[in-house]
Amino acid sequence: MIKVMKRTGNVVNFDMENITTALGKCYLAHFGKLTEEIKLEITTITSSIYLEHILPYAKNKSTINDVVLDIEEIQNYVVCTLIEFGKHKLAEEYSEYRIKQKEFRENYLSKTFTVKKKETGETVSISFERIYNILLNYKKAYFHYFLTELNVNIKDILKQFKNDVYKNMPEEMVMKTLAISAGVFTELGKDYSTLTGMVYSHIVYLDILSEITTIDKDDIAQCMDKLTSTEVFINYLNKAANIGLLDKRLLDEERFDFDYLSECIQPHYDFKLGRHGATTLYERYILSDKTNPAQECKLETFQFMYMRIAMGLAIQEDNPSVRAKEFYQVMSQHLYSPSTPTLFNSGLVRPQLSSCYLTTVEDDLGEIFDAYKQDALLSKYAGGIGNDWTNVRSLGSLIKGTNGQSQGVIPFLKVVNDIAVAVNQGGKRKGAICSYLETWHGDIEEFIMLRKETGDDRRRTHDMNTANWIPDLFMKRVLDNSKWTLLSPSDAPDLHDLYGEEFEVKYHEYEQLVIDGKIPGKQVDALSLWRNILSMLFETGHPWIVFKDTCNLLNPQKHVGTIHSSNLCTEITLNTNKEEIAVCNLGSIVLTNHISEATDTLPKRINLGLLQDTIRTAVRMLDNTISVGYYPVPEAANSNMKHRPLGLGYMGMTDLLNEFRIPFDSEEAVLANYHISKLIQENAHYWSGELAVERGNYSTYPGSKWDIEAS
Repeated sequence: MIKVMKRTGNVVNFDMENITTALGKCYLAHFGKLTEEIKLEITTITSSIYLEHILPYAKNKSTINDVVLDIEEIQNYVVCTLIEFGKHKLAEEYSEYRIKQKEFRENYLSKTFTVKKKETGETVSISFERIYNILLNYKKAYFHYFLTELNVNIKDILKQFKNDVYKNMPEEMVMKTLAISAGVFTELGKDYSTLTGMVYSHIVYLDILSEITTIDKDDIAQCMDKLTSTEVFINYLNKAANIGLLDKRLLDEERFDFDYLSECIQPHYDFKLGRHGATTLYERYILSDKTNPAQECKLETFQFMYMRIAMGLAIQEDNPSVRAKEFYQVMSQHLYSPSTPTLFNSGLVRPQLSSCYLTTVEDDLGEIFDAYKQDALLSKYAGGIGNDWTNVRSLGSLIKGTNGQSQGVIPFLKVVNDIAVAVNQGGKRKGAICSYLETWHGDIEEFIMLRKETGDDRRRTHDMNTANWIPDLFMKRVLDNSKWTLLSPSDAPDLHDLYGEEFEVKYHEYEQLVIDGKIPGKQVDALSLWRNILSMLFETGHPWIVFKDTCNLLNPQKHVGTIHSSNLCTEITLNTNKEEIAVCNLGSIVLTNHISEATDTLPKRINLGLLQDTIRTAVRMLDNTISVGYYPVPEAANSNMKHRPLGLGYMGMTDLLNEFRIPFDSEEAVLANYHISKLIQENAHYWSGELAVERGNYSTYPGSKWDIEAS
C-alpha cells in the first residue's frame, strides 16, 4: 500500500483526490472558474501523475512493507507533470504557491502560544497548526452539508488570530478569540459571517460535550454527529431540570418520544445563523449553568434551544412530539421567529411567553404603587410594558384627602424609570417600559421633556420611553394656529374614555369652564406646543407620537371599551381597565426564507404553499403561548385568556424587495407590501378561526367568521 509522510511526520494513506483538489485550486486561481473541460484536464493530469510517477516509484521500492512517499516528492511530480503537459505558467504558479506555503508553515503553523488551564492553573502550549486545522474542519463540514465551498481565506484569519492571542491567556478564551479574529473579516463577505457563527456553535458544542472522550472535539463534524444522539439530548434536559431551570414535564417519557425528537434535531442548521445570529443567541438566549460562576458553561446548543422552545409550546397538545417537530422546523429553518420572551422562557419553570403588556394606572396612591409592583413582575419575566398615566392628576391639583397639592405625574414616572433599570428583564436585557400621556393633560409640557439630557435630573427619565397619545382635536388646533387648553384629569375625569366627536364636545365644555374660571386650567399656543414636541422628538427620539382617535375608530373591539394607549413598541392597540392588563402575543414570518429560486420553467417567486403552512403553524404556536404561558399578575391572565389576541407580523421586507430588484421607494414596492400583508392577514384570520373552532376558543369580535360557524 502507498502511504504519504506529511510534514508533521504523520503517515497517512495516499489519496489521489488530494492531488485533484490541489490542482483544482491552482487552475481556479489562474482561470477564475472551473469549466467541465478544465475539470477533465485536471483528471487527466492527476491520472498521469499517478501512472507515470507515483506507481513506478512504488514498484521500484516494492517490499513487504508499505511504500512511503514524502509529501514534497508528490508535489515535485505535480510540477513535472504540468511541464510535461505544456502548462509552464501553471507549473510556475504552483511552485510559487509551494514557496508561500513553506513560508506560511515556518512563520505560523510551526509556532505555538501558551494558555493557562482553568482547572489546574498550569501553562500549556497550543500550536497554530491546530487552530488552522480547526478552521479547515469548518470548511469541510460546511461543504459536506451544503455542497458548496465557504469563500474564506483561513490563512488571513490565522494571521489575525496570531495577532489577537497573548501569552498565558485563559484556555477558555482561545475559541472566543478565534471568533473575534474571524469576525474582523465579515465586511468582506457573508461567508466570513457564516464561519464566525460556526466558531460560536463549536464553542457551545465543547461545553455540551465536555465529558465525552470518544471523539476529536477539534473536528466540528464529529461534535455534530454526537449531538444527534438521544443520550446527549436527554442528558441536557436532565441537567437543565436538576438546576431548576427546565419544566420537569419536558422529561416525561409518556408525553415525549426522545428518540424521535433527537432524530429531528439538525445541528448543521446552526450554520445558517451567521455572526450576528450566533453571537446574540450565545450571549442572551441559550441556557447556561450559573450555579458555580467559576465553572459557568452553556447547557444547550442553538438547536437544543429551538427544540426546548418547541417542546414547551407543544406540552398541552394531543400529540406533543409531532407538534414539537413541526414547531422546531419552522424555527430552526428561520421561517418563523417567536418573540423574545418565548425564546427566553418556553419550556422553563416560569414560561412567561408574551411580548408586551398594556396597563391603565388609576388616580389613587394605592393603585399607583400596585402598578409599580405589576411593572416589576412583568419586567422580571421579559415583558415589555406600556403604561397609560393620563388618569393621574396634574401638578398643583387639589388632594382632597389632605387639602394639599399634587406633585403631578412626573415624580411617579421617575419611579417607573428606576423600575426599568432595577428589574432589567430578569438580568437578560434592559427593562423596557413606555409611559403614555394624552396631549390635554396638565403635565404634558414637562412630560415631553423627560428624555432631555439637561435640566433637573429628578424630573428626567433617561431609561424609560415616553409616548404622546394625541386626539385629532389637538391637530386641528395646530392647523388653525389657535389655543389649546391643558386640564387635570381630576377636573375632567371623563375625557380619557372619550374619542372622536364625543371627545370634542366634552372638551369644548371643559374648555369653557376654564375660560369662565370654574375649574383650573392653562391655555397654550397649540402650534408652539406641537413645535416643542417635534423638537424633543428630533433631539431625544421622544415622545413617540400615537393618534388616539385613529386607534379607537379603527378598533374592531369598540364594544369592549376605549383604547387608552399602545404598548412599548406602539404596534399593538388593545383595551385596558382595572381588571384587565392587555397582553400582546407576537411572532414574525421571515419573508426571505419563503422565496423559491428560479428554475428552467419558473421565475424566482414567493413559495405561497410554504408561506401558508408557516402561517398555520405560527398561529398554532401563538395560540399555545396563551394557553401554556405563565402570568406574573392575575389581571394579565384574565385579559389574555378572555380575548386571546395574536399578533403575527413579518420581517425582511427590504431584503425581499432587494431579491426581486424592486426599488424601496417605488409604487411597485408599496403594492408588494400591501399584497403580502393582505395574504398573511387573510391566512392568519382563517387559521385562527379554524383553531378557535377546534378548541372552542372564540373571538370577542362580534360577527367574526368563527363565531358564526361555532354558533
